[in-house]
Amino acid sequence: MVPFPVRQLLFLTLPAVMALMNPAQITRDTSSVYRSSIDLPHSEVRYRNCHEIQQCGKANSDGIYVIYPHDCCPQRPVTVFCDMTTGGGGWTVIQRRENITVKENFSRTFLEYGLGFGYPGQDHWLGLDHVHALTNQEHNQIRIDMTDFYGNKTWAEYEFFYVGDRHSRYTLEAKYYTGNAGDALSFHSGMNFLDNMYIISQGSQGGWWHARNPKCNLNGLFLDPREKCYSGVFWSSASHCHTLNSTSMRIRPNY
Repeated sequence: MVPFPVRQLLFLTLPAVMALMNPAQITRDTSSVYRSSIDLPHSEVRYRNCHEIQQCGKANSDGIYVIYPHDCCPQRPVTVFCDMTTGGGGWTVIQRRENITVKENFSRTFLEYGLGFGYPGQDHWLGLDHVHALTNQEHNQIRIDMTDFYGNKTWAEYEFFYVGDRHSRYTLEAKYYTGNAGDALSFHSGMNFLDNMYIISQGSQGGWWHARNPKCNLNGLFLDPREKCYSGVFWSSASHCHTLNSTSMRIRPNY
């Protein structure tokens, strides 16, 4: 067996070296930024998303898995959390947040939102480069689950969900809503993803597909429900704004 080149090992963090020993075992990187660009030696089949893993009978339980979503770079691994139970399973989680004492900071730059940050097993943002790669494979749907400060749980699904590449500033397309949360995301369809330098000037924080008179923002600050709803983590239904306490976004192919 040819040893892994020493010159490449020099650029790996300790968690990455551990992953070389067992690529299926993912360890948190203390930098909180995804280490997904390392070319791991791997002889197994490379699944492009969680749905493929499920359809091939390789997993039926929720957990962290390695996928290879980039058509341009088929050997580029990405660590993700796969939801194999909700609504039939096969979902790749692209965002998860919970208003707990120790939580991930979502006041990030445009570059960080492109690369991703956090830990897939907890609070995290997968990274818009990876989300583009996933939605560029074939038609995808998205499911968003939310809980407000009073424990009320709601959900929204969009039959078509697409995120453009970095050159387009990750333009959003979201269409064909179903659910009980109200249709808020489609209002932002056609918007570019905006970083915090712009957002802070608008009185909000957290990168999102911001629009004039926004209807939702799942990456803002967790606020007391008595404060101004539209500055925090919120979702609108009709004329009412709901301040949220936890959120998750997950996608999967339609077919």
